[in-house]
Amino acid sequence: MKHSLLHSPTLAACGLALLAGCGTATVDSAAGAGPLRAAPVEAALATESFGWVLTGNQLLLTDDAGASFRDAGLKLPTQARTAFFADADHGWAAALAGPRSVAVARTADGGRNWQTSTVPTKTEVGGLHLSFGDANRGLLLARTRTSSNFSAAEIFATENGGATWRARPATVAGEITLARDGRAWLTGGAAGDELYSSDDQGRHWTRARLSFAAPVDSAAVAPPAAGLLPVTVVRGGRSQLALLSTADGARNWREVKSVPVREPTGPGARVPAAATTAGPVVVDALGGTLLRTAGGADEKAPATVATSHAAGLPAGVVTVDFAGQRAGWALASDGSCRSGKTDCTRTTTVVATRDGGATWRMLLRWQARVG
Repeated sequence: MKHSLLHSPTLAACGLALLAGCGTATVDSAAGAGPLRAAPVEAALATESFGWVLTGNQLLLTDDAGASFRDAGLKLPTQARTAFFADADHGWAAALAGPRSVAVARTADGGRNWQTSTVPTKTEVGGLHLSFGDANRGLLLARTRTSSNFSAAEIFATENGGATWRARPATVAGEITLARDGRAWLTGGAAGDELYSSDDQGRHWTRARLSFAAPVDSAAVAPPAAGLLPVTVVRGGRSQLALLSTADGARNWREVKSVPVREPTGPGARVPAAATTAGPVVVDALGGTLLRTAGGADEKAPATVATSHAAGLPAGVVTVDFAGQRAGWALASDGSCRSGKTDCTRTTTVVATRDGGATWRMLLRWQARVG
């Protein structure tokens, strides 16, 4: 999952400055990581040992689960960057090359060599999101630059590893996910409460109907994981994680379980969730806990949620990603201001777990002061 790092409204201005490279920074990183030149904006594991960290001007790769990093040396524009690796060899990175042009780089040897192509768009682009189901099939979502009251995008599909791309219809802007079985998921909309699925590489989309056990004030949908749909809802001013299941292949989803979370949310905001081989894992960073779910995909296996303490998990987690059941990374961004909205410090960290989320250790940290 990929979210903005502007986690705190109070620090929105500080966050924008940091992503642009303003202010002063101190860096604390794993041994051999090399120079970290900007705050991380995306981070994920492709395998238990291979992972990647994207910043505003770098792509860092690791072959040893974060013990050391190497700079991919990728030359891409710095605006609206995104990346994705399907495995330790095949990866892609995209960036806005112009108001109506996207540069997409691809590698088939773990980032040692890259080839770049250009994808023209019909509208001005404000954000990008990539997802691949395997080394050949992938989807690129280009969010149209517009106000927050609208949700529009263009989608492009490739079936040859990113060598060529074809336009596809886009129902809403948001997060796109292409599963290994070929099914595509699109979550988003102006309120973040819409879910669509496609079985033909995005040529046609079907909107899902979501049914909740009790009325909700707002709902933010995450991509399905292990047969369950994690939805962050607000009921009576309190945030909850609702788990929905489907019995008809994704057209209709029904709430089967809900648990409270301490992390405050609102319209369009959701608690970080990740798919594992055992089921969805959800991070409640404010409560310092991990919610691991199982079952619930059918009536014979009721959904269960196990809550465990997560030692070393930083505040402000915005994304979490697992490879298998035990190896995972989390990206966090948090900060404070000493005097109102001035003299602000923002810290962005990448942390890792090898025991399923019970303990977390720091891999990379970028700290900067602005104002």
